[in-house]
Amino acid sequence: MIDDGDIDYRGRSAEQLRESGLNIDRARYPKNLRNLLAEMAARGITDPITEPVSPKVSEKRSSASILIEFARNSYCTSSLCIALIVVFALEFRSRGAGSGIQNSVAAAGLVKFKVIQGEWWRLLTGPLLHVNVQHIYYNIFALFLFGGIIERLASRPILPLVVLLSALSGSVASLLFLPHTTTVGISGAVMGVMGFYLAYQLTRSPRLPPKAFAWVGLNIGINLLFGAIAHVAIDNAAHVGGLLMGVALGLIFLSQHRKEAKTPIRLPLIVQVLGILSAAVLIGGCAFTIFRLVNA
Repeated sequence: MIDDGDIDYRGRSAEQLRESGLNIDRARYPKNLRNLLAEMAARGITDPITEPVSPKVSEKRSSASILIEFARNSYCTSSLCIALIVVFALEFRSRGAGSGIQNSVAAAGLVKFKVIQGEWWRLLTGPLLHVNVQHIYYNIFALFLFGGIIERLASRPILPLVVLLSALSGSVASLLFLPHTTTVGISGAVMGVMGFYLAYQLTRSPRLPPKAFAWVGLNIGINLLFGAIAHVAIDNAAHVGGLLMGVALGLIFLSQHRKEAKTPIRLPLIVQVLGILSAAVLIGGCAFTIFRLVNA
């Protein structure tokens, strides 16, 4: 999130915001999101993709161009999503008996008995794998959306730190509570990202509209509910573990910025360094996972 400098949107109605040129027209956003953006702008929060531009320019912009702009301004999240797609594509590469997915899960999935035997690196490589297109689609969609928002609201380096620790926390929770299953998927980290966003709402609620709080709460509730209903196929332990880690990180890092109005938040140097190191670990984890898949 950024400030537009000379333009102050605070206290204006949605209609006044539209008249001032704020880009919340129907060609760009669904109605509920337009209302949310208008309310956020009225509270003094603006975003690179809602900066004032000419209505003629706005009409010419396609959904694809908006998506590309969002990705460009969320390059940490976008890079991670691309890496996950590359890993998923290589899961179909198989040299042994059985399907590529089966061999890939055996090679780098969170196979619990192998973790207990000493292959602790599976706590990281397991979340980087997915079993089918639907699985990776929903995880990447949620990660792209909430991760991009966190990059704007909090700080870019915090995103890889939250993803890494939430993924590991989800893996550990899965290992402790579901020791006889095999798990793959980055949904634990996604829940951690949503948990961090929830903590942002709790610590800085005057800066965000109530609808945003309800929105993320609904997403978290739906994920946990589906996990409880389909517990045979969905690892809810990883979901809860990742969620709790994300909330904890958010409360720890954001509570001291409760009265700070500026976004993104300026985090201490040590947190930024940890974020950069976390990004390096995630890159290394993807590279090692690819190595395992190629040689499976």
